[in-house]
Amino acid sequence: GRRQISRYDSAQQIMTPFAEYADGGMGNIAVASDFSLYVADINTQKVWHFSVNSSPPRTFANALEIARPVAVLVDPSNGEVLVADSLLNHVVVFNSLGRVLSVLRSDEGRSIEAMASGPDGLYLVDRVGRKIVVIGRDGRDRYTLGAGTLKLPGAIAVDRFNRVFVSDSFDNTIKVYENGKLLVSFSGGGAVPASFNRITSLWLEQNMLYVADSLHARVQEFRIAPPQRKAPSS
Repeated sequence: GRRQISRYDSAQQIMTPFAEYADGGMGNIAVASDFSLYVADINTQKVWHFSVNSSPPRTFANALEIARPVAVLVDPSNGEVLVADSLLNHVVVFNSLGRVLSVLRSDEGRSIEAMASGPDGLYLVDRVGRKIVVIGRDGRDRYTLGAGTLKLPGAIAVDRFNRVFVSDSFDNTIKVYENGKLLVSFSGGGAVPASFNRITSLWLEQNMLYVADSLHARVQEFRIAPPQRKAPSS
């Protein structure tokens, strides 16, 4: 709404401008290990790379492979930039210099709304198919989850325990999956804390879940408990 990217300091509890964003077609933000930002821009059909030193942003683009970028990830191990395209229904892998290395396409998915990285590979939100499609880094389909329980899946995040958090715009909830099964669904529409109205992004950092609650113009922060240990069977 402000055509701006802001940075929030949780220790001092202050928010400051990070970069101007005149176009306003932002689809998703990824934070690299050097704290620079990669922004998927639907309107310009590019991914913008904003550095922390205010230098002019770089772009990642390819007219043949990028038509409507909706999600971006950065692989910290090799600097590769992965861009999910909802129109072409594939994931484009760039090297750190912006050269296309490969294109990954799922045979199971019908569309890509969002993308996250996790222990089993890439987790793609298939909004048309109302499910999550998990593919390996080789592009091969591994499994799906959420079919029958998701209505309008949107944002996604995956923790180190392979628990999958998915927003559902149908009932304004966040659904959590473990071992492919629905573990819990929490919150719903409303303005009170721990309720949502149009979640546009989820972000996990260690044991904290950040929720972009768009129509309430706020970011909510939740502490996530580790998985419960099961008692040994007799």
